[in-house]
Amino acid sequence: MASPVDDETARWDRAARLLGDDLARRLEMRAVAAELELDYDRFRRVFRERFGRSPLAYRNDRRLEVAATLLRATNLTCREIARRIGFADEFHLSRRFRGRYGVSPTGYRTGPRG
Repeated sequence: MASPVDDETARWDRAARLLGDDLARRLEMRAVAAELELDYDRFRRVFRERFGRSPLAYRNDRRLEVAATLLRATNLTCREIARRIGFADEFHLSRRFRGRYGVSPTGYRTGPRG
């Protein structure tokens, strides 16, 4: 039988997977909380304690991480990447990307490779 600690760890690992997978799909945070059998406020509070950011910020960060990988590893256009990861359009992706990385998606793609 799994210990309560293992069950809690598994629950929060599952939360991270739910938020980090299928980024193009619209995801309601209340639905995630319900799927994890948690009250919405507790879900948000404990998620922030465990991951250092809100569930929505975690999901948005994951989108930008995937965008960065796709920019460097593929020839997909910014529009195609935006659609794949759930941004309304390439302009929204570009604004968020520049805010996170300090450079446009195109600049990131063509920039120096460390």
